[in-house]
Amino acid sequence: MDPLKDVKAATEAINNGLDSRSRVISERLGRDFEDVLDDLQREKELMAERGIVLPGSAGQSDAIGDDPADSPQGRNALALVALGGE
Repeated sequence: MDPLKDVKAATEAINNGLDSRSRVISERLGRDFEDVLDDLQREKELMAERGIVLPGSAGQSDAIGDDPADSPQGRNALALVALGGE
């Protein structure tokens, strides 16, 4: 089993509309998609409070309703979370 290939395959399936983030996260982690989004939002808020900017995250929209998983960083983060990475 190659975790990197699994992440790439899950990301491609999601990006091509062949799978959903909810299902990938549910099946691979046994977690609820909304819980994962809550975690990501909390992390984003904490980093903003502390002035931490991760590479590639500057200039991303903070608007409510934007899907954080639509950015390359969001897709990678969700794919990683889906496979049990942190």
